[in-house]
Amino acid sequence: MLIAMSRQRRIPPEYVATFRVAVSVMLLGITDYWSRKSAHDRARVRPRAGG
Repeated sequence: MLIAMSRQRRIPPEYVATFRVAVSVMLLGITDYWSRKSAHDRARVRPRAGG
């Protein structure tokens, strides 16, 4: 999809690479945030389930 876009609008490959890096970093941050949040929720819920 990005390749087709770059062909149509003649976007330099540097921009495409930067965009890909930004998206991957964003996804990593989101997954890290969600994993931390779910772990926090699990830690908060565990005492209630145990007792």
